[in-house]
Amino acid sequence: MACLLSKPAEEVIAAQSKVLVVPWPPKLAINALPWMPFVDGTVIADQALSRYAAGKFHRVPVLVGTNQNETLTFAMDITSPLHNQIYDWEYESLMYVLFGEHALEVLKLYPPTYTGQDFYTLVRMTTDFLFVCSTRNAALSLSSYGVPVFTYHFLRSAPPHTDPANPPYCSVNNSVCHASELVYVFHSASFFADEGYAFSPADSQLSWEMLRHWTTFAHTQPGRNNNATVPSALWTPFSSSNLASMAFNVPQSGLTQGFNKLNCDYWDSIGYHF
Repeated sequence: MACLLSKPAEEVIAAQSKVLVVPWPPKLAINALPWMPFVDGTVIADQALSRYAAGKFHRVPVLVGTNQNETLTFAMDITSPLHNQIYDWEYESLMYVLFGEHALEVLKLYPPTYTGQDFYTLVRMTTDFLFVCSTRNAALSLSSYGVPVFTYHFLRSAPPHTDPANPPYCSVNNSVCHASELVYVFHSASFFADEGYAFSPADSQLSWEMLRHWTTFAHTQPGRNNNATVPSALWTPFSSSNLASMAFNVPQSGLTQGFNKLNCDYWDSIGYHF
């Protein structure tokens, strides 16, 4: 760390493009996305999930959520040498490499199809482990200290010609990829109207619904609005007793309780620090 801090920013930027980071074992969860600051023991003392569990964080309202198929784009890239086709023996072997003594339990929750088409099984497992359940874990910790937490799940697969940043395979497969919600949160399909992108009436309605929630949340933060204490016009706050989460979709969004509870309870029981 002392060596790194001694270098000018220009040299660090030049060096980082020459370094290949392989985000796999022995610390999959830490290296491969969920809540991964660089822990130096000074500026950042520990992993975020650990800090949340210990109550060592600023008490501010939180709005947090995930998409239905978060890891699809990453899995597409990683498995492209295999033409995105994963056989059962490859999938099972990977589970043992990643989770060791827990592999059999993981395979019970996410069993292979034995058809040579276990790519989407891998996507479902990694989406839960890296995104959905680790996010729920954070929400459980935050809410246990009295922080208002509003969780959501974005379930709308954007139709073609809605979002130029959305990979075509996401729309073709009715998947909801990483960052698919952004075009709705910012109501930005119209930004690319000259290129033929636009919301359908139903998608426009969903976008305005999300935009109202996000702006209401920001506007009613304590200190931002002297008359507000917590966001007042959102959905039911998350807690360990209700596991409440808003499911954003068309034709209608709605409050759910216990989203993916069985699988997330399991991941919570073994933790996310593999």
